[in-house]
Amino acid sequence: MKRRFSADQPDKVWFNDVAQHRARDGWVYCYAVIDAFSRRVVGSAIADRRALSKSWILGYRRRIGG
Repeated sequence: MKRRFSADQPDKVWFNDVAQHRARDGWVYCYAVIDAFSRRVVGSAIADRRALSKSWILGYRRRIGG
């Protein structure tokens, strides 16, 4: 997938990426939520199942100061 994400200011557009890695007992998923303006990771999580919501929640809390 070739998509270009852009924004004219921080925290207007976020996108996510996931990397899947084989572990001894199955798979591990590494999630990142990235701000399109600054290209900084605003939230991340590592999980043993496909569940992106935790990284989005962490990014949101970081941005609102919670």
